[in-house]
Order: sequence, then structure tokens, then C-alpha cells
Amino acid sequence: MKTEHLKRLYANQFEFDPLDIDIRSTYGFLTISGHVIMPIKTSKIFDRTQTVQIEDESFIPLGQVYFVANKNYEINALPEDLYKIYLAENEDDISVGNHQEYVFKYDYILIKTNRAEEYFNKFKHGTLLWGDFYHIESELLRGFNFNSSLNKISVIDCKTLDSQSRSLHYELISETNCFHRFLRYYHMLEMHFDMHTAKKISNLLLQGGNEKQISSLLRDYNREDLSRLQSLIENYVNPLTLQENLKIIFNYMEYAEDIFYNFGKVSNPLRKWTDLTRLKENGSFTENSTQNFRGSNTHNKFLAKISSYWIYRIRSSIAHRKLGEYVMDQKDEKFVVNFAEPLIKAIYRDFFINFNHQQT
Repeated sequence: MKTEHLKRLYANQFEFDPLDIDIRSTYGFLTISGHVIMPIKTSKIFDRTQTVQIEDESFIPLGQVYFVANKNYEINALPEDLYKIYLAENEDDISVGNHQEYVFKYDYILIKTNRAEEYFNKFKHGTLLWGDFYHIESELLRGFNFNSSLNKISVIDCKTLDSQSRSLHYELISETNCFHRFLRYYHMLEMHFDMHTAKKISNLLLQGGNEKQISSLLRDYNREDLSRLQSLIENYVNPLTLQENLKIIFNYMEYAEDIFYNFGKVSNPLRKWTDLTRLKENGSFTENSTQNFRGSNTHNKFLAKISSYWIYRIRSSIAHRKLGEYVMDQKDEKFVVNFAEPLIKAIYRDFFINFNHQQT
């Protein structure tokens, strides 16, 4: 019934004989008279006023990319290929055919029907590499829309936000991929590593007579990110913030075992898996709970060490897809959204407040 309705709309639009119109499904996508029609997400590099031709290795045409997302069109004025896209985007909508104007939701690729099998078997899965676009169902399959159970937001006194931070936060709010959001927060902290070191040197210069300490800071300037992250957390993040966010790990112990221990590093402040399981029995990261696990470290230093180590390991698991690393994928989304992201976000907010407060 749906196919016949779409066929009638298409025939009426272009005064075709309905018997000459072929409408069917190919690999789950609507196919109309010679084209498989698929929604895609395209890179910002393209000139969106043009249509891009897709060719195979022998320069033989496979299809076209149409940049129609968020554009408004008069339905009666649509050329044939765009009308095919209109029907495909609304094939399950009972109001299809009743629009006078329409704003498309996605960009589209139209692949010639006689090349469809070849495209799906040889080329479709590599579009990120060769085409600077990806198929929308690929995004959905990755599950980039796992939602937090957050039900409360606390305001902070923040009178100023520099243009770079403002731009990055706009991107964060629009970002649906939790792995990308985590990396953006990490990069925002990373941008301040240098400022943090410069500020410590500046304070030592003002005090005078600290040439050895300044030399030590300069010597360690290029030390590994983990140490620099730990120093930043130790100097600017409230230990209570760390306590509250670290204890959420007790809900995700299977992830902790894999990421921090099975694929862990010697820099782990909690060397043994049994140390973390015993901490879970205590139910918190308070000073009393951690006293048997932090060695010669103060409570605050221990919290900074464990936070920086966990954040760095998670960052490596997201960014480094290689042997010897825990490689994150869709199954880890819940862990990132409910533990890793709240932890790094809380650290960044404390740092932002306290660093800027000390600047004034």
C-alpha cells in the first residue's frame, strides 16, 4: 500500500506512467527508478551549493551526493532526484505529498541501482576514509545518544568565559558522541598545562630566591601529561569534588578492572585490584577510607593521583586504538556518560573557577 502511494505521488509530480516507475527496498533503503536513496552526514569541507559526483576507481559514475540538510524547498519545484529524496525521507509519514514546502533533515547519497550491490559490499563502510561523510544508520548503530541520569544542575559564579573556551563549550553542547565530549574536556585541561606551569614560575619569581625550584619546574616542563594533569588537579580541584565523583566507580567495577588493571600501567596509585575492591567495601574515598591505601601520600595528593591516572587511562582507551590498550566502543558508552564524563567535567569546572579566581 505504501509503495503504491509513493508511486502515485511520483508519477503525478512528473507526469509519468505509474507502470514505468520502480519503487522497492534495496538493503533496507528506499529505491526509486534507478537510485538507492540513503541519508548521510557530511563534512564541513564541502561547498554545499554544489552536487558531488561519486566515481569508482575507474572513474565510472556510482551516484551523487546532494547537500540538502536544513534547506527549505518548494515541493512543486523540486527536480526529480530531490523529489526522490523527499519521498525517501517521508516514506513512513502519512502526510507525505501534502507539503507545499519542506526542510530536509539530512544530506543524501543516491547510488545507481545497478551498482548498489558493489557499493554496499566494497565501498559503503569506507566512506569516512574516502568520502568525508558517513551513513546516518552508522551513527545510530554506534549509539551516540546514551543519556545521563542527571536530574540536578548546580550553578557556578562565572562572570567571564574567554572566546576560546566559549567556542569549545558551544561544540560540547552540540556533540552527541560521549567519547568526543570526554576528549574535548581533556584537551581543554591540556590547554592549561602551560598556564599552570607559567603561573607557578611567576609566583616563585615574585617570592625571590627560588632559582632551584624554578630550574626544577623548567626541567620538568616537558614531562609526561599524567604528571602535569596530576599537578593541575592537586592545585586547583576541591578534594570533596574528587571524593564525590570517584566513588561512582563502584557502580562500574567491571570497567575499572579492565581499563585500570588488565590494561593498566605501573603508575596506578592503587597497585592491586584487591585494593579497589576493599575501597568499595568502605563505600567512599574519604580520608578514613583511603588511609590504608595511600602510602606516604596525603589524602589530597592521593585523590589527585587516582583521578589523574583514571582520566589518563580513559583518555588513552578512547584516543589510542592499538594493541596493548583497552579499546572503547559502544558497549562502554554507559561507563563514559555516567562516570568518566562527570568526573572530568567536575575537575574542569573546579579548575576553571579556582584558576580564574586566583588570577583576579
